[in-house]
Amino acid sequence: MTPSLSTSFLGLSLKSPIIAASSGLTKTLAGIKSLADAGVGAVVLKSIFEEQITSEAGEMMKDAYYPEAADYINQYAMSNSLEEYKTLIKEAKEKVSIPIIASINCYTNGDWIKFVKEIADAGADAIELNIFSINTNKHLDAQTYEENYYSIVRQAHTATKLPILVKISPYFTNILDVVDRLRSAGASGVTLFNRFFQTDIDLKKLEVIGGAKFTSPDMMHNTLRWTALCSGGIKDVDFSASTGIHSADTVIKMLLAGSSSVQLCSALYQNGPKLVSQFNDEIIAFMQEHNFKNVEDFKGRLSHKGDANTNMYERSQFMKYFASED
Repeated sequence: MTPSLSTSFLGLSLKSPIIAASSGLTKTLAGIKSLADAGVGAVVLKSIFEEQITSEAGEMMKDAYYPEAADYINQYAMSNSLEEYKTLIKEAKEKVSIPIIASINCYTNGDWIKFVKEIADAGADAIELNIFSINTNKHLDAQTYEENYYSIVRQAHTATKLPILVKISPYFTNILDVVDRLRSAGASGVTLFNRFFQTDIDLKKLEVIGGAKFTSPDMMHNTLRWTALCSGGIKDVDFSASTGIHSADTVIKMLLAGSSSVQLCSALYQNGPKLVSQFNDEIIAFMQEHNFKNVEDFKGRLSHKGDANTNMYERSQFMKYFASED
């Protein structure tokens, strides 16, 4: 009998643990259908931004270094309104049978939260809050900065009964504490990790420019470590692994580490939806090799348990690692 890829995430039934992450590939009905046909377990829609919901984008950019950007962002907000987003959710729910997860890119607990219920009423199965905030204020302590995250989740949790998934960055002093507090605030799941806009410097023009658009396979190691540590130490919350997922082997590793789902983005941009069916086949082959009947048979088998088999997740220095090789 062929092993089953079906699994549960946020209380939702997924036919595969592979999820299409929020991106330009999930902003149209055609894109969503092609990903569903390729075998993804769920789709996270391209994020609607807090500024789009509140129509404050132009005001926000007015005093920025590049004032001309205000017109562009205002136009973007107008063409990607909340109504269009709700329509996309409704159409997607009619055309595909997989869960549709709405995504909101936010940084405050402002007026946009009152519209969470409208997004839920449109038919979304869950909401991912992509909380994108970089602390550049040296006078703002970490506790105040982090409390903004918990406040956003509490407000969103109050506004809807839908599962709340929170996508965070790895830039916290104590990630386990942050995840546990997000759980207490009402999060059903946490995505590890989002990526800030990458920056670089053009040495010829002496200008700050955008950096790499896509992740690379080596970025999976940090995601793997924290997925294992968090899933091993925090109960009653699901984890979705993201960043650096470029092979079926990496998907399997994330599941072994304790993730309930794995989000693909860069790999889909580079290879197209067909990659999903390839990954699904390779995961099934792995399961057959090890006589696993379903994903639950091996999910979390190598999460951090503090024993000899998993204490490698705690290693932080090369010297400790190489000393153990003597």
